[in-house]
Amino acid sequence: MKPGAISLHIFPAKLKPTEAHVFVPLGGLIQRRWWLRLWAALGVRNSFQKGKSAREVVELNSDYLRTRTNYLSRSQI
Repeated sequence: MKPGAISLHIFPAKLKPTEAHVFVPLGGLIQRRWWLRLWAALGVRNSFQKGKSAREVVELNSDYLRTRTNYLSRSQI
């Protein structure tokens, strides 16, 4: 960046009511399989998961949250 430039960094909040990628309520905070299983059984799906079984959705969500998200605490940020 040029000297004097400004950079804006946006970090998604762990405590959002609904995790934005998998649509699971509090998915940034609670990533346990039982929690993901509950919401998959209730039919919560993102657009890529339509038509998939609850078991498949739990696997996809668990893998996604484990490998593709990293919710930092305020002190880590």
